[in-house]
Amino acid sequence: MKSETRRKTYKLTSLALLMAVIVIMSFTPVGYLKVGIVTITFITIPVAIGASTFGVAYGATLGLVFGITSFIQCLTIDEMGIFLFSVNPFLTFVVCVVPRILVGIVPALISRLLKKKVSEKIYHFVSAFSCALSNTVFFGAAMICFFGSLTYANTTIKDVMIAAILTNGLIEMIVACFIGGAVSLAVSKAINNIE
Repeated sequence: MKSETRRKTYKLTSLALLMAVIVIMSFTPVGYLKVGIVTITFITIPVAIGASTFGVAYGATLGLVFGITSFIQCLTIDEMGIFLFSVNPFLTFVVCVVPRILVGIVPALISRLLKKKVSEKIYHFVSAFSCALSNTVFFGAAMICFFGSLTYANTTIKDVMIAAILTNGLIEMIVACFIGGAVSLAVSKAINNIE
């Protein structure tokens, strides 16, 4: 009974820590790398860790925090986000938040699916990769669907997103796979060692 209580405490503490990491990464240069008018995000890493290690509810919660911080940036520091918010605040909120919740759910489901079929080393890395891939696909698709025809910085949002998907997305997937997978594996082993 004590070990179960310790595991639950460990999970809740880890969730709070990962949420704090997302907030810190969102408002410091650690979380986003600006390249011209597009941005490479590394915030999928803590989302991947929580989703792969703790499951769907934790992944969705971390994705929600990621989405809310993304939306806050549209009110304050992200130039394209500020532009989109001025066009349609509601759709900007939807684009920022809904795909990010899915970004937390997809790797958790993939992790659950692969858990009994492949080794722990493999499913954590695949899950982390899928988190960044989901972010690229869902966020990019939402942007194109709702704002694709708008012109920003002398080009359409659709063209900006296609370029981001083909370049930034690949970088995000590689980084998330290796860092997110390695940390998820370490956290999972730590949970299994709790007595």
